[in-house]
Parts: sequence; C-alpha cells; structure tokens
Amino acid sequence: MRLGEAIEEAKKICEKTSSPIKKGETGILVTGLTGFLGSHILEELDKRNFQEEIFFTTWTGFKGAERGKKLWKTTTNLDNLKLNPILIKGKELEGIENCPPVRGVWHIAGEISLAKSYLALKSSNSISNARVAVAEGGGGGPDTTVASTLSVVVNTDGPKGEVKEESLMSKKKNIEIFGGYAQSKTVGELVAEKRRCKIVRFGLLTGSRREKEFNQRDLFYVFRKAVKQLNVAPEDCLGYKKSFVDITPVDVAAREFIDIAERGRDKIYHIAKENPVGLKELMDAWEIPKTTLKKFMQKLDKLEGINRRILRAGFLRDIKKGKSYFDLFLSGDYTYKQDNTKKVLKELKRSEEINYSTLLKGYL
Repeated sequence: MRLGEAIEEAKKICEKTSSPIKKGETGILVTGLTGFLGSHILEELDKRNFQEEIFFTTWTGFKGAERGKKLWKTTTNLDNLKLNPILIKGKELEGIENCPPVRGVWHIAGEISLAKSYLALKSSNSISNARVAVAEGGGGGPDTTVASTLSVVVNTDGPKGEVKEESLMSKKKNIEIFGGYAQSKTVGELVAEKRRCKIVRFGLLTGSRREKEFNQRDLFYVFRKAVKQLNVAPEDCLGYKKSFVDITPVDVAAREFIDIAERGRDKIYHIAKENPVGLKELMDAWEIPKTTLKKFMQKLDKLEGINRRILRAGFLRDIKKGKSYFDLFLSGDYTYKQDNTKKVLKELKRSEEINYSTLLKGYL
C-alpha cells in the first residue's frame, strides 16, 4: 500500500463511518483499558484520585473489584474509581453507542499483529478510530485522544531504500508502507487526523520502570528472550551500526497520555527517547559476553524458528528488504526528526530524564 492509497482509504472510512458517542459535561470513555497500557492508565488515574465516571469497553463485562484486580494486574485500588463497563461485540466497537455522554474519549485499543494483512486489521486499527471520534463541526463530539505508534510512519522510500519518520504524514504519496500492521495503523492515524483528534505516538511499550515487568506480547520481549538463550554477542557486526529501537516505558506512556488527553492541543505528540537505543548499547546494558563473529555464527546457527530469525535480523541485518514490514520492524532501523522529539515533555513543562541504562538492565 502506498501513502496515497492510505489517504484515500482513510477518506472513505470517514465518509462511511460515523461516531455514535455523545458529548457530555463529565466522564471519560476508555477503549483498551484492560490491556498492558490500559492497566497503567488505570493505575495512574487512581494515583491522581480521579473522581469522574470511567466507562470502558469490554468483551466480557466487569464483575467486582477482585476480578478487576486479576484482569488489570495493577496495584490500583479499584474501589476508589467509578468504573462502568460498556459491552461491545466486534472489533469495530459495536455497542459503543450504549455509552452515556462523556466529555472525553481515550482510544488506546488496537490489535498488534505483524503477520496479518491490512484487511484483517482494518476493523481494529482503522475503522475503530472513526467510531470513537466526531469531527469538529460535524456534531461536536467529545474531545478525543488516540494512541498510535512510531512504527506508523516507518515507511520505506522504494527508490532510495530510506526509512523515514516524520511528525506529519509526508506529502510524497508514492512512499510504500510495508505490512498489514503498519498499513492499518497508518490509515487509522490518517482517520484520526481527519477527525481532528490528538494523536500520541509511542515507541515499543516493552515494560515499565518496575523491576521485571514486561509485555510478553511485544516483539522486543521475544528479542530479549532470544538474546538470553544465546547468551553471547559478536564483538563487532553490522547491526551495531544499523540496528536501533525506540523504547517507551509503559508507566511513562500512561502518565504522558493522560496529560495530553487532559491538557494537550489537537496535534501529534511523540513519547520516546530522543535517540533510539542501539544494539550495542543493549548488549552492554545486559552485560552479554562478547566473542568473534565466527563463533557467534556457529552458536546462532544452532537456534531455530523466530529466535534465530530475530537475532539474524538484528545482528547481521539479514533482512529481505521490501518483502514485509515484519522484517523491517525486527531491525528497528529508523530515525525521526530531532526537532520533534520530547516536544510533549517541553510543552508540559517536564524536566524528568529516564535512566535508560538502568531500565535496559531490568529487561534481562
């Protein structure tokens, strides 16, 4: 899918899909509250003594605080929060019309799959954005904030093979977007732009700053396990010059998302480290023993399946360029404009710096 096609697809979705959510004076609706990021948003709201009604979408319903604690796996005292389930039936959030009027919508639900096609992910990651957001002047819906990902704009310029990340979608409509996940998130973000939502882009939400708390569905977690299994790294390799990854601790993501939703303007925000973390920096932080490239290869060739593939992609840059977005994502080979980094921290007058070396050690 090319960017021009994604723009047209987003236009069609907006024309065909309306939002049934009514604007009220108080209360928020949160989608995806029972997920990894959602559980930390819930915990942060509890810390802030949030007193308004919190409506959340769920497939199963909510039955008591004890079940909620198991569902969210947080230290949150659920008795302090006014939680109200909104039962939905499908990935396009069917049933969301049953939500009472609210002042704000926080849309963090989505489907992460690097193997599925755009059509398989369209409902979860593209149409759902149109279902939660009412454009200004088109009904005056609630203030809407949408969680996105930096990988939305990891688009490859075919002729040059350059990977780019920009604050706004590029005007170069011939840029190719590889893989169903990237395509669905790109279309979803274009829908959110058209509906005048606040958009918050995160890096990989691999874990929090708590010790040994990880998102086991995240690709970085798989990479971490593969490195731990091999327990050796080459002294030098192409990956040390080419492989990078953006990491955002999920508790930081939750805190900043809430501040943007409550006080931000309708624009795009980045929540990520100023510079992506390099592969060598990871190996040093994890204190992985080094060996020659030849001995590393001998040990690597004994691995099978995803572990072998992900390590070859990261260390050796063994990537079939253009074949799939999955291969590009494994390498983490992308950059983003320096003038857009940490913009949200500056606007919200934050000065806190994250100690990434300490954080990365915790990931192993």
